Amino acid sequence: MADSEEKLPDASSDQEPENQSDAAEDDAAADDAADDDAGFPDPTDDVEMAPASDEAAEMDAALLASLFEEMSRLKDNGNTHFKAGANDEACKIYAEAIKQADLATSDKAKTEIKPLLISLNNNSAAARLKLEHWDEVIERATAVLELEAGNSKALFRRGVARSKLGQLSSAHDDLLTACKSDPKNREARTELASVQAALKAQKEAERSAFSAKFGSAAEKAVAKEEAQEAARKREAERQKELAEAKLREEWKDDCVRLRAKQKAQREETRRARLKRFLGEDADEPLADGAAKGEAASDAAGGSAAEQAAARAAERVAAKSAADQRCTDISDWARTELASRLKAVRVEDGDVAATVTQVRALEGSTSLVSKAEGGELLPFFEYGFTIDWKMGGAPGGSASPSSAGTLSYTEVVAGADGRSVSIGDVSHTVDETEPVKQVETEGDKGGEEGGEEGVEDGEVAAGKQQGAMPIERSLQVLELLKTVVSDALDAFHTAVATEGAASAAAAASAASSGPVIEEMEEEDPIGFEEWKKQKEEEEKAEKTRREEMERKARDEREAERRRARKAEKVVVGKEEGLSEMRGYKIRADGSKTSYFDRQVDAETKALLDKQKQPKRLSVGAEGVAESAPSAAAGSAWNVGGTWEEKDMGSWAKDELTSRLEGVRTSADDLTVKVSKSKSVEGTASVVASRGTMRHLYEFSAELEFSVKDASAVKVCAGTLKYEDISPTPVDGHDGAVHLSWKTAPKSEDAARADAAVAALKQAVTAELASFDAHFKSTKRI
Repeated sequence: MADSEEKLPDASSDQEPENQSDAAEDDAAADDAADDDAGFPDPTDDVEMAPASDEAAEMDAALLASLFEEMSRLKDNGNTHFKAGANDEACKIYAEAIKQADLATSDKAKTEIKPLLISLNNNSAAARLKLEHWDEVIERATAVLELEAGNSKALFRRGVARSKLGQLSSAHDDLLTACKSDPKNREARTELASVQAALKAQKEAERSAFSAKFGSAAEKAVAKEEAQEAARKREAERQKELAEAKLREEWKDDCVRLRAKQKAQREETRRARLKRFLGEDADEPLADGAAKGEAASDAAGGSAAEQAAARAAERVAAKSAADQRCTDISDWARTELASRLKAVRVEDGDVAATVTQVRALEGSTSLVSKAEGGELLPFFEYGFTIDWKMGGAPGGSASPSSAGTLSYTEVVAGADGRSVSIGDVSHTVDETEPVKQVETEGDKGGEEGGEEGVEDGEVAAGKQQGAMPIERSLQVLELLKTVVSDALDAFHTAVATEGAASAAAAASAASSGPVIEEMEEEDPIGFEEWKKQKEEEEKAEKTRREEMERKARDEREAERRRARKAEKVVVGKEEGLSEMRGYKIRADGSKTSYFDRQVDAETKALLDKQKQPKRLSVGAEGVAESAPSAAAGSAWNVGGTWEEKDMGSWAKDELTSRLEGVRTSADDLTVKVSKSKSVEGTASVVASRGTMRHLYEFSAELEFSVKDASAVKVCAGTLKYEDISPTPVDGHDGAVHLSWKTAPKSEDAARADAAVAALKQAVTAELASFDAHFKSTKRI
């Protein structure tokens, strides 16, 4: 401590350094006056060579280091006394160390000693907690929380002190926050449970006091109200469960219908592909016998389900020639494909990726002969989803992990019978499987203070392991896709070489047990998504009914107004009205006021003529000046004032139609826009001061696909145009963003880039055409 104190100037010695500094400055001035170098510093003049700012910085750094060393020494000394049970002495030493922090005046110094100051206050709170100095515990813990909000140990100690002082609500808030910040703190959870029990007992005592003061009648009323509220909640929950169960039944029925519809569509697609595979017409209608059978089924009547079943039976009976040349080996092929996919594994450095499950495997496999007695070629089509997981390779160091899915929607045997065509492949990455953390003794720090229970615990290296970075996951995922593609090629070869024999062997052994591993059948649509769609449909139906009711009300009201207008009150002399004063009878026999002026036909014609609108006329000079405005605007706008016509709806439809038809080619690739996903913006025609302007501003998102000469998809993506507006060059000068939905393979990347560039040029040309068409055809 003596060494540290020598480095820190005390109050009594503050003046001495200033006097010494002044003396040094006077000496330096005298030396400068004696020099004959016009004030230039001598090479050996240390006073002139060292700037004052560097000396100050070095002094501040030295003071900060000395202060930090002294506070650390006091902290270690206090921790030693705390471990020995000398809590009074530990509190004094901690207080002395905390007081030393007042010597830090700069922001940098305060920042440097902040962690040490938090540790000292926390240790002081722990020691005072042992002494049951509750107010001082609250003071020290609050000082910690002012420096670091959410410090779990300070929250715990302040909560304990507040509970001892009877401040149960504040103690409950502190302990609850501490448990959320550090769920592993058992002592905090135990103390929180004790405070919650005390709060409950306090409320019971207040209720008992209230009952004793106001009698049992009030208690019975409160109990009755609580029982009624509980009954209402139970009934509401029951009704909610019944409604949920009913919705789930409807959802299951819809799922059954959707599965049947999807199955029929897949079967229709399979038959069409099979026909194309064999060179037959894919659009050929049913055979005459099948068509007549369907007509007979429809004419026979019965329910819709019975008619559908009858038509299905007729279709089965009327198999095409293609079906008759097929040998179905789907049972064996399904098991073979699932086993090969489950065996897929790839290692890349210290990361290994494996397939954990194959789900939703749907499709069929056949051996097809393109001619009677010809070679049997494999024909199959499948869709499936793979669950994968990544982690450290065997024998390697611990590595972050991740998991996800790969979804293959279209895996088809090639038309040549010797290759596999893979359609769109989508993936998901779930990074919610971090490596299990390792807990050390330092993580369990309780209220013991000092090194072992406050701020000095060491964290094991394994605790920092977590989820794998997304970039690394995607890199390994591309390798996994390649291995899956190889597995599909191997499956194609196995079907071609051993499919028939293996399928026959599997069929003969079917009696000994199930051959096909049952795959999990996924719902066509999730319950929550189905419920949301149903709510939207009901909302749309409600809006439609309300609109129809409104129109009906408006029609009835209009009909009543027409009826009232058509009513005429016939006033006859027999009713005695002609004798009444102040009234007179018109020529048509109706009654009116005596002062009502009767207008004859000639006067009425003159009045009507005066009411007619008249064209404003100007002099010859004015007509000549306004001629350009009349040409630019509408016929009535002779003055050439501002005039605007909204063309937003037309422009949006026109742009959408034109962009969806864009198609071009580059090298041997064909690229086309498949969908204008969103075209949004405004357009208008403005006439002002004899000038016609065509204004528009749109954004568009175009989905495109690139295919080779065999109509096999190479890649697909999206072009997003941020700013489509009129320009004098080509109708578009905004940014274009490209994003891949299905990225091209490395060998096709250059050709795909060329195809996309050609598509951009075609879109730009189409936008220029739209600009010219808009300006030439649309006027006010």
